[in-house]
Amino acid sequence: MNEQANNPKLSMATILPTLIFAALSLIPLVLYEKESAAALDGFFNWFKTTFGSMYLLLGLASLGICLTLAFSKYGKIKFGEPDEKPQFSTPTWVAMLFCTGVAGGVLYWSIAEPLYYLAYPPFYAAPLSTEAFTWAGCYTFFHWGPLPWSFYIICSLPLGYVFFVRKKNLLRVSASCDDLFGDRVRRPVGVTLDILFAIGLLASNISIAGFTVPMVAEAFSTATGLQADYSMQLGVLAVIAAIYFTSTFMGLEKGIARLSNFNVGVAIAMLCFVIVIGPTSFLLDNFVNGVGNFMQNFFRMSTWTDPYTAGTFPQDWTMFYWAYWITYAPLTGLFVARISRGRTIKQIVIHGLCFGMLGAWVIHGVFGGYTLFTQLTAAAGSSPIDVMKTAGIFPAIASVLTTLPMKILMLLSFCVFSVIFFATSLDSSAYAIALACTDNLDEKATPSCAHRMFWAVILAVIPAGLLKVGGLSALKGCVNVAAIPMTIISVLMVVALFKVIGQDKKSGRLKLD
Repeated sequence: MNEQANNPKLSMATILPTLIFAALSLIPLVLYEKESAAALDGFFNWFKTTFGSMYLLLGLASLGICLTLAFSKYGKIKFGEPDEKPQFSTPTWVAMLFCTGVAGGVLYWSIAEPLYYLAYPPFYAAPLSTEAFTWAGCYTFFHWGPLPWSFYIICSLPLGYVFFVRKKNLLRVSASCDDLFGDRVRRPVGVTLDILFAIGLLASNISIAGFTVPMVAEAFSTATGLQADYSMQLGVLAVIAAIYFTSTFMGLEKGIARLSNFNVGVAIAMLCFVIVIGPTSFLLDNFVNGVGNFMQNFFRMSTWTDPYTAGTFPQDWTMFYWAYWITYAPLTGLFVARISRGRTIKQIVIHGLCFGMLGAWVIHGVFGGYTLFTQLTAAAGSSPIDVMKTAGIFPAIASVLTTLPMKILMLLSFCVFSVIFFATSLDSSAYAIALACTDNLDEKATPSCAHRMFWAVILAVIPAGLLKVGGLSALKGCVNVAAIPMTIISVLMVVALFKVIGQDKKSGRLKLD
């Protein structure tokens, strides 16, 4: 590290354009909510038909590249000195990676996904048929399996390599792409990439808030009898903000790490309760059946575009999901790189894919499986799908939770779980944006507390706008807006990784023998 690395400085060239975007995005969401919802809905419909198939191919390519790097000689490359030990223990490292990667949306989708798939199933199955149940029990494992997790992992490798191996004093997406551009355009292109990263991250957090906050408000309303209106949603957002403000102030080791470990503990307790008290045999059978169908149909689901009918399942779900994951890929990649000092590329790929996927699968296997059981055994006219069609998805999620014993406790636990997951994600986002807007980082890659807190405030204010817009299509549209710059950044980062590894191998700087 050079001497300047001990004097972190704010990068105003990145901060100011990002703030301008934040202001310009918030104003129309608040003042013109119906028009904004229609615009986002229209953008989503255009995006999925124009770029959908490209995301399917990116998913397969991403997983293939990750596995190739892990099991080749490049898998031995360590982020740090050759004899350096990992900065975090494996359980803490995995907990931070998982909590950051799944955000608060994992609980929303673990119940919502099976209901949508039963009502509007893939592969031409009839709604609520046995075939629809089979696909509903399978597709959740696919959408939270190795393909999407590879988006996160592959983006961590260029960032970690440049910072820990090449020892550049910048942990930002532009630093990982420097070698792709000539001297004349390197700085303006780099600043543009950092701005796109920060803007995409702001937009993606807006969408996650749109999934998580109304769900928590509805669950809390069901538990307490209070009305789940916009005021309650703002209250939930305020609680989330208070938690991650505290975590951001405490820093990485004392904040995010402890919050992640606590949330994993809450998750394990909830999962064990549902497994023991709920239909244990059904949950296990459904898990085994779903994973088995996933393995049998992996490539079929990975490449299905449904070009011969008017159906839009792959566009509405798989293509959306891959864009959804890519939206967070540079952020999670940056964060995974930051916490992976002392680990090899092979360890990051294998641990990241396996533990990330396993954690998501267990949550979906338990809550998703219980949702299928609830629908399967519900009386006519009172099933979760009936609630979804008459009242919406958030009351439907709450209706599933109320069928559990000690329903008040489960609803409140569900709220705590979702709130802390989302708080962890926002904390990581504030940390990542601060990194992208800081020059001359030291080897600990720690932006100032005031800088992190500044972005924490911004990330708390902006989601309040989309909560007024609402609607699944509007939320998907917001994800797709964020996905465009993040996709460009992700592709450039991967190309740059191969270029710098080739350069270092040729020059003798990188020795793998």
